[in-house]
Amino acid sequence: MTPAILTLNAGSTSLKASLRLLDAPTQVLWSSQATAERDGWRLDIGGPGETVNGGLEEVASRILDQAAIDIPSVEIAVVAHRIVHGGADFSEPTILDDVKIGRLRDLTRYAPQHQGPALDIAQSLGIAQPDTPQIGCFDTAFHASISPLNYELPLYEGLRKLGYRRYGFHGLSYQSIAARLSAERPELQRVVVAHLGGGSSLCALDHGRSVATTMGMTALDGVPMKTRSGAIDPGVILDLVKDAGVEVVEDLLYHKSGLASLSGTDGDLRTIRATDTEAAAFAVDYWVLRIAEAAAALGVSLGGMQALVFTGGVGSNDIAIGDAVAARLHHLPSFELIRLRTDEELVLAQAAQTLIGRQAREPQK
Repeated sequence: MTPAILTLNAGSTSLKASLRLLDAPTQVLWSSQATAERDGWRLDIGGPGETVNGGLEEVASRILDQAAIDIPSVEIAVVAHRIVHGGADFSEPTILDDVKIGRLRDLTRYAPQHQGPALDIAQSLGIAQPDTPQIGCFDTAFHASISPLNYELPLYEGLRKLGYRRYGFHGLSYQSIAARLSAERPELQRVVVAHLGGGSSLCALDHGRSVATTMGMTALDGVPMKTRSGAIDPGVILDLVKDAGVEVVEDLLYHKSGLASLSGTDGDLRTIRATDTEAAAFAVDYWVLRIAEAAAALGVSLGGMQALVFTGGVGSNDIAIGDAVAARLHHLPSFELIRLRTDEELVLAQAAQTLIGRQAREPQK
């Protein structure tokens, strides 16, 4: 049997999976994707899709079963999971166990849409296949290079000591882009990357390292997103909480704001583009302006911007958005506009290969 890596990239409404050779993680042997539907999950594995009932744990189990059927010559040697929030304690990939999963669950309040589903899958697979290592790779880890000037919050010291700070997200995506730029365009050393999709953020890269990013302690901060508000006056939140309570306001900010609220649609850019209303047009213009403002601000952190890179589902595919943002930045010194596809699953697989290889080289206790 040939050893392979299974990567699982879980979101609140999706799960992407790939099977790659342990010795050659760039080689994709098999892939699938599940998306949430009203009555379950739509699972696509190369042929006609199927519906899977239950949670993402059931979807992951179904993926493993189908992978074993489709490619019986490989054995899953390790499973690599994307986990959105690693907090201050998890700044590099790690092998997950019940203790670490428990500590990571404490961070669910800061990433409620993503943290729970990924940890549920890791825990269920750990029970079903206890001899297969489960590895966690953290979106926040890439931003560990950010200096206090860009991660501290202006709160009193006691809160900052408790971990109230900026962490940043989409780290696997930014790591993928940084690696590509290093290999293909090493002369570009001061770059702003915009990861635009259902969740959106921007990151300033200096020689491939994160120096500033738009998201903060949670994935609500920064530019508006599909249904998330992005940064707004905290006084608005205080006023809403007084009237409606925390749970209602949390649902409002995560699920009923952003492009959805501005456009009067579901917030998907394709839907907005197909909607011929003033509200839809306004939502696009508003989003473009906020992205441009964020890019300009990150350019300050870099001391200048050589390139603006767009990635993510919208960033790498919707040419009009990138062009509109660049037009808003016409007053800045000349910079290159680039579109690149990110490969978070490759980052997961390479991390798993490195960690498993390190384990194999360590003396047995």
